[in-house]
Amino acid sequence: MKKPTIKQEQELLDVNNGTKTDVHIPRSKKVFHIGWIKPYTIERISGLVLNEETADYKAKSRYASKVTALSVLNGIKILLFYPIYWRWLYYCKGYQYDQLLPVVELSKKKVPVKAYLMLTILSSQMKITGLTMTKEEAGQFQAELLSASGLPSEKSTGGH
Repeated sequence: MKKPTIKQEQELLDVNNGTKTDVHIPRSKKVFHIGWIKPYTIERISGLVLNEETADYKAKSRYASKVTALSVLNGIKILLFYPIYWRWLYYCKGYQYDQLLPVVELSKKKVPVKAYLMLTILSSQMKITGLTMTKEEAGQFQAELLSASGLPSEKSTGGH
């Protein structure tokens, strides 16, 4: 295994600390500054993904510009500038998929996944409607897990 370079270690620290990272757009002089992705931005990107799955080809071709606009605006600025900004990227600048890909890749790295997943898991376990197993159901579930893993159960070890 190769030892990471100082530049790679600095990049990791920047991602972990949430500092803004510069992304250079290929075949242009444009540089975007991407910071820690905020929860509202994640919600908007999720909604965009769901809407684009059912969209026609024309709408899908604008998809990269929309995701990039959300990532760059990131937060309250989305409410004010998003409709104008994605159109600016798509129609005026004419960026192609491969030019906007570095912005989306870096934005994905800047999502606080660990905290988001922990919050989701913990909050789902706090539901009052959550089902609990009876003692018999828990025993059956354990037996199924043991049989699937190929390990002998306590009862089948010959009484030892």
